[in-house]
Amino acid sequence: MNIQELKYTIQKLEETHGSIDDVKVLFRYNNNSDPVYCNYLEEDLFKKDNKTLDTVMFLNNTCETE
Repeated sequence: MNIQELKYTIQKLEETHGSIDDVKVLFRYNNNSDPVYCNYLEEDLFKKDNKTLDTVMFLNNTCETE
């Protein structure tokens, strides 16, 4: 999924359900896994020029020790 697809999906959800500003974001590895809350969206990787953002990631924790 790219950001454009994510934005389109969010737009469709709002058209169907109204404002989704307070809806929490969860992640599941597959349909049988437990849900995990996503608390952060951060930059991940850059293209070869090391300036152009290529990927972002959803995180549920920013502590490296947990």
